[in-house]
Amino acid sequence: MFNIKIEKNEFFNDWGDLIVKSKIIINDFSEYFDLPVSYWKVNDYKRSWVKSISQILNKNKDRAILFTSMYDLEKVNFLHSWIVYKKGNSAFIQNCILFRDDFNEFSLENIFKYIPDREIYSEYGEKISEWTTDFENIIRFYDKLKFELK
Repeated sequence: MFNIKIEKNEFFNDWGDLIVKSKIIINDFSEYFDLPVSYWKVNDYKRSWVKSISQILNKNKDRAILFTSMYDLEKVNFLHSWIVYKKGNSAFIQNCILFRDDFNEFSLENIFKYIPDREIYSEYGEKISEWTTDFENIIRFYDKLKFELK
């Protein structure tokens, strides 16, 4: 199972961001998060997820980035995302924060070159949290998104 469920009700959080409650589900793991919708709307996120997953399906890439926060890139310090790494019939999924200062000329057009290689241990030798599902579940999620965007 893989899904990102997005509620319909928008509201302002304590920091003044317009958000919708959302939830990522990876098999028996789930986690709620706030999806900011002042800069990107829900369908912008969905379109970006479809585009990124299609890189694996159509361009023989081995990874995709699913942004779960997006702001004006001129003003933001970091972006939240989930990275999907494909290996064989499996998908390995890690939460990732991309820091704008780590990249030159950071833009959405070239974001794929900034998706980090899959690491299973941090620079301190600690195991990185990672969830695994069948890649077929990622394809189902992709198909569902494409249907919703029609």
